Order: sequence, then C-alpha cells, then structure tokens
Amino acid sequence: MKDCKDIAVLGMGRVGTHLSAALRAAGHRVTEIRTHDAAEAARCAAGQDLLLLCVQDGRIADLNRMLRLTAGRTAVAHVSGATPLQAIADIAPRHGVFYCLQTFSPGDAIDFRQVPICVEANDEETAALLETVARSLSADVRRVDSRQRLGLHLAAVFASNYGNLMYTAAEQILQACGLDLALLQPIIEQTAEKLRRMPPLQAQTGPALRRDDGTLDKHRQLLADLPLPDDYRRLYDDLAAWIQRLHP
Repeated sequence: MKDCKDIAVLGMGRVGTHLSAALRAAGHRVTEIRTHDAAEAARCAAGQDLLLLCVQDGRIADLNRMLRLTAGRTAVAHVSGATPLQAIADIAPRHGVFYCLQTFSPGDAIDFRQVPICVEANDEETAALLETVARSLSADVRRVDSRQRLGLHLAAVFASNYGNLMYTAAEQILQACGLDLALLQPIIEQTAEKLRRMPPLQAQTGPALRRDDGTLDKHRQLLADLPLPDDYRRLYDDLAAWIQRLHP
C-alpha cells in the first residue's frame, strides 16, 4: 500500500477492536495498546505516525492530563463524536479527531467503505494525515469542526439510540398483545429503505399525519388498557403532536 502508515490504537473496546482490524486489512501497520499506564502507552506510541485514542469519553480528559508524546512527529487523535478537538491539545503538538459514524457491537461485520469518517485537526499536516488514513477505509470522508461533529453525534443519537428505544417500545406493546417483534421486521426495513429515495419528512405516514382521530383514540385506549407504564401514552401523544406540527 502506497500510503501505509504506522498506527497505534489505544483501547481495544468495541471501536478500537473494529478500527484496528479495518486499519490492518487496509494495509497499515497497527500496534494495539492495551495498557492503562500512560507512560507505557507513550512508549508504545513512540515512532508511530498516528496514535488513535479509542477510549470512552470520560477517559479522554485523564489522558490529556497524563499522556505526553514528547518525542518525534506522532500525531494523536481521539474518536469521540461529542468531545472537542482541544480536549487532547496537551498530549501532542499535532492533534485531531477521527470520528467513525457507526454503531459498533461485538461480532458485527462492519463494511467501513460505507461508514462516514469525519476528521478535524489543529493543523493542515495532521488533517491531511487523518484524511489519508480515513480514505484508505471509507468512501465518505469529510472535514467537520467540533460544533458540527457534536451536532452530527446528537443527530445520530436521535436516529440510532432513540430509534432503538422506539423498537423497544414496539416490542413491549407486541409482547403485551401476545405477539413478537419479527412481525415488524419488514416494515422496519422498508421504512429505512425509503430514506434512500426521499427525505424523512416526505416519507412520513400514519394516523397522526392523516389526522385520523378515531384511530389515534383507539391507540390511546389500548395503551391505557395494556399493562404498560403511563409513559407510553404520553410519548404517543407527544410524537403524534410533533408529526402534526411538522405537517400542518
């Protein structure tokens, strides 16, 4: 590989494990750092082109206080969506962000060519390095600043984390009616597929959109009758009202 880099990955949790494997498959020379000792981590990172901090957001501030790359030209980047660039400014003169917009679970196969990677850096040389590494993995690489990345992370929480919460609510309603979530799999997949062809606002359907008060009332009554928390009815009303505000 022409642009093969020496990359150290600190933290072998979900993100670190997936990212390390993808970088190695792309031809980079990868060093996995599993120690929690900052001095040992710095020793392992010495001589690398790039150190990726694949740790939980709460540990980034600790690393910024304790980890120092004092020799060589090693750049350091964290992979957090919600942490600003400056949060690692004390670790090394060259610092950046390498944010992979995907959810990572153990055992899942991730096609990194389909994963957007957003990069940011404190200087052009580091930004170019991060872009080179990102393009070896993904077909969608973008430069974003810290505020844009935080907004992207927030949007991803609504789309993925809160989306999963809605699937959980749907599953609990089905279970209360003696049914299972497999019944919803086709409609879930079709709803996601529609977003390839149209904006989500245009893809909206359902009784709230149609102002079908009869069906809405039936749903409310069933939610009151089922052995479910009152939160479900309040959530149903809030979401229905939100849809109607968006579609006056």
